[in-house]
Amino acid sequence: MKQILLLFCLFIFVNAHAQEDESVAKDTISSESTIVFLSETQILVDNDTVLYENLDEVTRNVILLRKSNEASSKYNEGVQLMNKQKYDLAIVAFDEAIRLKNDMALAYANRGAVYMELKKNEQAMTDLEKAIELNPASDKALFNKGILLQKQGKVKEAETAFSKAIKINPSFAEPLYERGVIRFNDGDYKNAKSDLEKSTQSDSKNAYAWHDLGSTYRQLKELEKAETAYSKAIELDGEMAFAYNNRGSVRASSDRFGLAEKDFDKAIELNKKDYVGYNNRANARFRQENYLGAVEDCDKAIELKSDYAFAYNNRAAAKFKLSQYREAITDCDKAISINPKYGYAFLNRANAKEMLRETKEACQDWKTAAKLGIKSAELFLKEDCVERYDIKVK
Repeated sequence: MKQILLLFCLFIFVNAHAQEDESVAKDTISSESTIVFLSETQILVDNDTVLYENLDEVTRNVILLRKSNEASSKYNEGVQLMNKQKYDLAIVAFDEAIRLKNDMALAYANRGAVYMELKKNEQAMTDLEKAIELNPASDKALFNKGILLQKQGKVKEAETAFSKAIKINPSFAEPLYERGVIRFNDGDYKNAKSDLEKSTQSDSKNAYAWHDLGSTYRQLKELEKAETAYSKAIELDGEMAFAYNNRGSVRASSDRFGLAEKDFDKAIELNKKDYVGYNNRANARFRQENYLGAVEDCDKAIELKSDYAFAYNNRAAAKFKLSQYREAITDCDKAISINPKYGYAFLNRANAKEMLRETKEACQDWKTAAKLGIKSAELFLKEDCVERYDIKVK
């Protein structure tokens, strides 16, 4: 889940008051004077153009303070417009704040965040890098830079940006989450677990973080923790279909097929096009000996995704149980045509052929399945094929 952090930081206003003093030079201004900042060197004071370099130190300080206050006012106006999602107007306000005070890191950072909302990523990156240059400790600017780098496909650079943000703010939930996802996708489940646990500790309301933590636990075979994390994600977001799907898979792995089927029911209810949900429910129904129901679910999965090899293989397994051996072989043929290295499809096709007394052909499929790592296929080869057809196991 990609996020853009908006830096809603308000400045505290300080009113500038110039003390009256007869010794103050001619160009000194009072707080009531009208000031317009024309440029870095020219200032319009009560309709008279004055060179900044000609002003005395006291007056310069008054002007700088007034200028800073005006910049702060524009900055705060920009923040309020951001809150109202009036992004074009917010850009105008931040532009003015930067014109008045060109070293205001927060103004660059927030204008960059607004550009991100407007999908103007090039301008956003320019502003974020400027904000980081002005304030290297800007954790939120670093986070947003990481998000932009991810969008550009620069995942490792994004990870570096997230790591810098985390170093500045170790409990910053968003970069912890994003770095955790990157590490998960890299197969670094141990460090992904650490990041995602810290992210959920800092922000316990992020349903996606809980879900992805569940998937990390699942990869590490910590199934009880995985189920708990998925349940937390569902508690926070009851519309998260894939969380029901994944929790159902965890429950199915511990032979709680009835509970698993209920989760798959919910996943499908929330997403009628969830072909994975139909396939998973087919497996749960198969395990509960509801073979007709399994076939129906596989039919639906294949309708939604015609090249879904798992569904063809699972439908073949259900048809085998229904003694529809020729139809099972046809489904296995399709699964193998989609994935020629699908060992279980060769195994199931062999079993169906054996039931039709096509034993020699079954032995060839068992041999292929064994080569693809299916251990049970080796047993069938030894029992039915080695002596009868002089087929070697290896």
